[in-house]
Amino acid sequence: MKRLERGGDFPTLIKQHSDGPNTENGGLCSFEEVNELRKDLRDVIYRLKDNEYSKITESPVGYHIFKIELIKPEMIQEFEAVQDDIYKKLYREETVRLKKQYINSLKQHVFIKVIN
Repeated sequence: MKRLERGGDFPTLIKQHSDGPNTENGGLCSFEEVNELRKDLRDVIYRLKDNEYSKITESPVGYHIFKIELIKPEMIQEFEAVQDDIYKKLYREETVRLKKQYINSLKQHVFIKVIN
């Protein structure tokens, strides 16, 4: 922690001293990875501001220091820009639902006899 306070490079220190899953990339985590963390660790992260470090945080798997590099503002896209993606996603979901429904209807009319 003292090295960070003296201006140490966070990714370099992570590579030297961490054995976590994101060590190789300097501790960088995606938003999805952060959301998979324990709630108490997420709470520590969500309280941080841009370019701010957490205090040393203990968990059952070890000790952690978190740093927020950049908080991206939420971006709302125009409907026209995402319309095709929405259609494709809904189409895939409906296709999966209909396939399951069809398979279940076939199962109701099939008789299987196992002979030893």
